[in-house]
Amino acid sequence: MGQKFLEKALLSLKRAMRRANPRCREKMIQNLLINEMVRGQAQRNWITLHINNAADVEPCVFCQLSTDNLHEKSLLETLRTSPLLASIRKRQPYSDNYLRPCMIIDNPEVLKEVIEEAKPRETCRGGAFRLISDLRPNLLTYASRWKDLSDPVWQEKYAALYRKPILDAHALSESHAREHPVSAAGG
Repeated sequence: MGQKFLEKALLSLKRAMRRANPRCREKMIQNLLINEMVRGQAQRNWITLHINNAADVEPCVFCQLSTDNLHEKSLLETLRTSPLLASIRKRQPYSDNYLRPCMIIDNPEVLKEVIEEAKPRETCRGGAFRLISDLRPNLLTYASRWKDLSDPVWQEKYAALYRKPILDAHALSESHAREHPVSAAGG
């Protein structure tokens, strides 16, 4: 990511950031930069995943949940049949604002729906399910604040540029849900 982008992004947020809680400003800037880098992967390619040292297939390195293990089936079979990945795919894009692409920190309501539908297991030593229990109020507050800050920037700078990719993304999700009703339903 180039220096010019960083400067423009920070300048665009300056007005919105004045309204933010001073403690949250640094985290919000980091969120924007991380999301801008991730946006290209998660929203354009539609596939991000992480395979941990136990061969569990996770949606990303930060989402330590899985319904599939590569010791039990191939990666291609996992991509085609994973209830967790199908549940995520059918909800993408989570937002028409690609500055908010993450189902954990930007759209925690999506994470809760995915967990309830796919019923994954934790691949860490506990804690992943805390995201939808005791940590949920904090995530919802953070996501709401980030939405309030990023939506005006998105509308001003990016919405027109990404109109067609967003429509394509919604069409792909609808197509996936029609073509894979069993796996999309978690069965």
